[in-house]
Amino acid sequence: MSDIASPYTSYVRNAFGVRYSNSLHTKTGKTLSVDFSLNGNVGGNNTEADPDAFKETYTKSRDNALWSSLSFNYMLNSPWLSNLRGGVTFSYADNRVEEKKNQSASSVQPALHTTEEGYFVASKYEEDPSSPIILLPTGYWYVTSFNDSRPINYTAYLKARWSHKIGSITSNLLAGADMKGEGNLGKGTYYEDMSVAPTWREYRYDELPFMHNLAAYAEEEITLPFRHSQLLLKGGLRSDMTFIPSTVYGTVSSLSPRVSAKYSFGEKEHGFFRGATLRAGWGKAVKLPLFEMLYPRETYVDRLAFAPGAMADGTTYYAYHTHPVLPVYNPELQWQYSLMREAGMDIRLKGVRISLSFFYNTLSQPYTSTRIYTPFDYKLTDQSALNDCLIPSTDRVYSIDRTTGVVTVSDKNGILPSQTLAYKEIHDFQSAVMNVNGSSSSRMGLEWVLDFDRIKAINTSIRIDGKYYRYKGIDEVMVPSTSSLTDTDGQPYKYIGYYVGGNGNYNGFMTQRLNTNLTLVTHVPKIRMIFSLRFEGTLLNTRQNLSEYSGGTRSYVLDSQSDYLPSSTQTDIYNGASYVATYPLYYVSREDMETRIPFMEKFLWAAEHDKELYNELSKLVVKSTTGYMFRKQGYSPYFSANLNVSKEIGKYLTVSFFANNFFYSMQKIKNWQTGNEGSLFASSLVTPFNYGISFKLKL
Repeated sequence: MSDIASPYTSYVRNAFGVRYSNSLHTKTGKTLSVDFSLNGNVGGNNTEADPDAFKETYTKSRDNALWSSLSFNYMLNSPWLSNLRGGVTFSYADNRVEEKKNQSASSVQPALHTTEEGYFVASKYEEDPSSPIILLPTGYWYVTSFNDSRPINYTAYLKARWSHKIGSITSNLLAGADMKGEGNLGKGTYYEDMSVAPTWREYRYDELPFMHNLAAYAEEEITLPFRHSQLLLKGGLRSDMTFIPSTVYGTVSSLSPRVSAKYSFGEKEHGFFRGATLRAGWGKAVKLPLFEMLYPRETYVDRLAFAPGAMADGTTYYAYHTHPVLPVYNPELQWQYSLMREAGMDIRLKGVRISLSFFYNTLSQPYTSTRIYTPFDYKLTDQSALNDCLIPSTDRVYSIDRTTGVVTVSDKNGILPSQTLAYKEIHDFQSAVMNVNGSSSSRMGLEWVLDFDRIKAINTSIRIDGKYYRYKGIDEVMVPSTSSLTDTDGQPYKYIGYYVGGNGNYNGFMTQRLNTNLTLVTHVPKIRMIFSLRFEGTLLNTRQNLSEYSGGTRSYVLDSQSDYLPSSTQTDIYNGASYVATYPLYYVSREDMETRIPFMEKFLWAAEHDKELYNELSKLVVKSTTGYMFRKQGYSPYFSANLNVSKEIGKYLTVSFFANNFFYSMQKIKNWQTGNEGSLFASSLVTPFNYGISFKLKL
């Protein structure tokens, strides 16, 4: 949303378009249709901030675009090919955003621009403009940033269809291929004045490779007619391949098949039973990894390595150790896929049409991530190391060895000899993301529709529809995690716990929802009006957090919130009245990353025999913040009603009035989890009350 105090917010849009289409007919009955279009837009957005605050702040953005397409459709109608379609598309956009913001600081702060590993000390910009760490000014200043994005995309496709008959059997064969590519020619984010640029690393879009996708597919549809029925069979196969130069995953590919069948019988116009259709389908859809997974972005971990006191002018020459991190390559990563199953029937009876649909879909090997921890040591020199430094603070020049991290203080006047400062080793962990496959989840549902014939006496039709939906997902991926607390010796925490499904109290959930709706539509021809009233009811809407592990117990009941050990009398975490603790399955120590120690066994032993170890391991225990975290969350049934009235005026004008959720928007409903009551008003459970009027003009 724009700043309401802005003196102006303007958007300029200048669009143009050219289109050419033509059809050529041959004497043999063939038709070639060609369509070409070229479109563009030149414009942008300009927002200036409140002049009473900082009058020079603003945001400007470009919205320049060019897109074009060329397609053809060749109707051959030959014995071996019915028609051939193809085309190409191209698009280019210039979406540069320029923003000027005000900044302020009462003390000198460092801005890190390092992209290489090592130790670096900060410098003032005027002293060393190329320094990887710049000391920002104090007071007030402005920062002008740019984000230059110029995406470019192309597609090319070709598909052929062959429709023919073999006796009474109809065959419809479709085959084709698509080629798509996308990239970006922009510079990414950069700053006008590097002396005031905040912590930031250059990431140029134009240095990233293009991503290309090639897809080939085929689909056959066969219709088998019988004396009083018909069977429709359909099967298809799609292959996708993704190419990105220099990716460690190479060319990735997949196959996605699908089949379906539909059987119709008993079709007739009279009698109680007037026909039915049975249908079923199965399909597999494979999702290849995204660009960010195949060509990951490098991130940076910065650790303070030197924090001296402030100089006479208030300047503090910080030093940091920078460690570039790339996600870890996972050679065992499998492609995510969904299995879709559907069955249903459509039945026509006298006075009513019934439709039932059931689906059951599973998501397998979903993409997720974990972290890989490795021991990491670095040197930290604190202010106490300067206590024995003989060089006056006003004459000190700090330098740090990029490899060893040793800080040296020099006399800028050359009078006193340089001094090497003492340091201490910090024993920490370094982590990196690794993409892995998660656990499966399932979705199922049942949908129904009953369409009744119009009641002639009152000229009203009735429709009843509804849906039951259920989702359940449990994550059993082993996720390592550590504590941000320190050990008793002041060093970073030395243990890493491995949790099933993450270090939260629940690693999955289940939702259920049951809706049913009633629609009444009344036609009044004499006054040319239509009244439509729709009642919407939600009879069931629940969610329950789950903590499950196929190999054993993941979470335990606590006797009280202050406890860390599991209760000896209670075991049901779903009783809705107990605090719960989640323990890692095992843990490792920085001194021995290969030995996995069962956590529960060691934790219980330490509670009796080693209080120091017990206190350290208790930092890995994750306790729930409430006693009802695993109580089922749900609401009592709630309803709403929507009204629509349409009136035709003359031959050309139709006026419509609508009011949504006008009947029951203030209803009180009860939350099963907390026991509290709340109003539907302004909630996300129903459509907010709104109304309006529309006009439709026919020319």
